[in-house]
Amino acid sequence: MHAPLPWVAALCGSALSMAACATTHEQQTVAAFERVDATLLEAPSQTALKKADFTGVAALERFALDRNPAVRAAYLDWKAAVVAIPGVRAWPAPLLTYAGLPSPIETRVGPQEHRVGVSQAIPWPGKFEARADVMASRAMVAAQRFEAARVAVLERVRTPYVRLASLKARTTVLSEQIILLRQLSTAVQARMAVGKASLAQAARISLLIAYLEDRIARIAAMQAPLEAQVRSAAGLTHDSTLPAVGALPAITTVGTPVTELRKRLAAHPKARIHVAVAAVQRATVAQEESLRYPDFMLGVDWMVIGSPSSTAMAGSDAGRDAVMGMVGVKIPLSLGAYDARERAAEARAAAAEARRDAVIADAHATMTSLLTRMKEAARRQALYEKTLAPQAKVAFDSALANYSAARGDFKDLMELAKRLLEYRFEVVVARTEHALARVALDYLVGFESPAVPQGKTKVKP
Repeated sequence: MHAPLPWVAALCGSALSMAACATTHEQQTVAAFERVDATLLEAPSQTALKKADFTGVAALERFALDRNPAVRAAYLDWKAAVVAIPGVRAWPAPLLTYAGLPSPIETRVGPQEHRVGVSQAIPWPGKFEARADVMASRAMVAAQRFEAARVAVLERVRTPYVRLASLKARTTVLSEQIILLRQLSTAVQARMAVGKASLAQAARISLLIAYLEDRIARIAAMQAPLEAQVRSAAGLTHDSTLPAVGALPAITTVGTPVTELRKRLAAHPKARIHVAVAAVQRATVAQEESLRYPDFMLGVDWMVIGSPSSTAMAGSDAGRDAVMGMVGVKIPLSLGAYDARERAAEARAAAAEARRDAVIADAHATMTSLLTRMKEAARRQALYEKTLAPQAKVAFDSALANYSAARGDFKDLMELAKRLLEYRFEVVVARTEHALARVALDYLVGFESPAVPQGKTKVKP
């Protein structure tokens, strides 16, 4: 039996090396996944969730980033995509064949009784690499979806907390207004005693106090749904204790230049998802191109030879089994189909890039709107908190003093009380709108989120 042709041996060696070695893209994809802490795989127990204790909203956010079910699901999808990469390097299964001859064919050395063969298909060098690049690109799509889930969780935690802080501020304003009205009620009662005020005036104040107390009760009823939203975002149970609600954030200017913020829009995971999808399609084009090259087949057959029926035919090699080597080539003929699939993948890549551009364009428009809202909210807050509300308070205190001294008009006093409440509420509204717009802006540029917990997760080949 002759030795295999040199080019066949080289082909086998090349294919084996390509199947065994990971591409640079694959190595980078696996390395990115391995940097993430494997604790994200662990679903927390209900007891642990009930006993979760947070020192502040920041601690709650860190907990949500690690324990939110949507984040954990995105992480597991990423893991599934990464661990599936080595699977595309699997060699085709060897083919084992057997043939028996019920009526053996008599040959010079004896009858052919049985034939056993084994063959192995050998893909063209580069096909394993092309498949792995497609899978690695798909894993990067899952990675971007994981990042998008983390960013969304931060927005889902911070927005309800801003609204809870707003409700707290509104309750404070209403409570302070009730205190002022009780002071006015005391002044009215004193004037009624000397016949200088009417029962209708006292009743009007009582009705207004009752209305404000009802508003406080309605605000208290609005807290439970917002707290439920926070627990849902953090992956907590319905009875878990949340951090105390603080004051509304102070209005501050955005420290990062707008030009820099706009540059970060393209780096948002929602935009990078489409970039990764386009990369998948381009890798698919390369994979389709690799299918144009032929695959090979190497095999060997063992022919079992029986004893010759005639001693005249027997020789020194009588009954000697035969061994045959085989080489095959799988020739791709449907080149038009490969062309069609390549063009389809290129179109899908262009579509993904167009979606990326659309996301970024929408983000630019949204950023302009948010910055305008923040600027307008800051202007209104400064006007009402530093000018109108203080002046209204001074005017109300002066009018109340005059009314207590039987020199003021009740209608003017009530009008001033109404304006004071309105101006104080405008301060809360302006600060709330600014805080909500700031959270939306942070989400738009991807947040300055805490780093992904570092660990030593290893992907088994």
